[in-house]
Amino acid sequence: MPLLDLINPINRDQLRNQVRGSQPVPNFAIDNFLREDFAEKVLKSFPSFEDALRDGRTFHAVNERGKVQLTDASKFPEPVAELNQLLASHEFREIMS
Repeated sequence: MPLLDLINPINRDQLRNQVRGSQPVPNFAIDNFLREDFAEKVLKSFPSFEDALRDGRTFHAVNERGKVQLTDASKFPEPVAELNQLLASHEFREIMS
């Protein structure tokens, strides 16, 4: 399945207007961004905190205690890897630009 089929259609003009009209800084939100069935797959495959601790990097600064970061994409569950590929794809970046 093509990666862009995992997201719902995005109205670029509406998104552009949202960014330009936002205050105090440019920002936006995309409601119902992922197709519901795909979002459920990502949610169900998301690693537990314990699994993330085993495979990821922990932080110890005051504002980062309890944070775990998993950056090795080869360790992502398949749906999370698909989402990662989608967000990094040329096609998606083109929509967002």
